[in-house]
Amino acid sequence: MRWFVDRLHEHGRVVRADFALHGWSLQKDLGNRLRYGDAIGLYECLADDPSTYTGAEVMGLDYPAGWADLTVIYALASDLFPKPLDGLARRRRTEARKADDDELRQAAGSMSPVFQHLYE
Repeated sequence: MRWFVDRLHEHGRVVRADFALHGWSLQKDLGNRLRYGDAIGLYECLADDPSTYTGAEVMGLDYPAGWADLTVIYALASDLFPKPLDGLARRRRTEARKADDDELRQAAGSMSPVFQHLYE
């Protein structure tokens, strides 16, 4: 149950929206009409489906799109149409750049003081 609560804290907004689309309210139904085991099962199904808001957020997509839609979007869409994985690629490049910056700072720490000021 703690795992499910952690997922709710992490992705609560989209999980609530997807549950509402299926007729469940986490505030009113969870624990009463909706058992925790069923809620966890529904969450897992939603998280595995990129066409749901939950699945799109968990997978790092910019917006929900089914697997078939993803292939069509990338095959036919020009640069005018935003692609669902563009944001993910941007985030990964940013994370890689941060890692490079950290490595550079560590390397600068072992340099001679004459050259350290160039990397600060």
